[in-house]
Amino acid sequence: MPPSLDYLKQQKLFRKHPFTSDEVYEGIGNPRIAGYKEPAFLFFQIDVQHDFIEAWTTFAAVWFEEIEPLIGDDAGK
Repeated sequence: MPPSLDYLKQQKLFRKHPFTSDEVYEGIGNPRIAGYKEPAFLFFQIDVQHDFIEAWTTFAAVWFEEIEPLIGDDAGK
């Protein structure tokens, strides 16, 4: 089960970018998707428009093996 989006925000792993600079864009000619450089995007597919976590990415195993034991039960609350 992924942690709540509120938990990711509290731990400063995710924040919305309503206005952003060119440094968070994929590159010239690519769609302008703001905020992908947040650490949470390594582990989760986040629907920023509706403010929820859609799915895990391929790095989910790293979350389960390395990060979740460090944060304990606080992640789901």
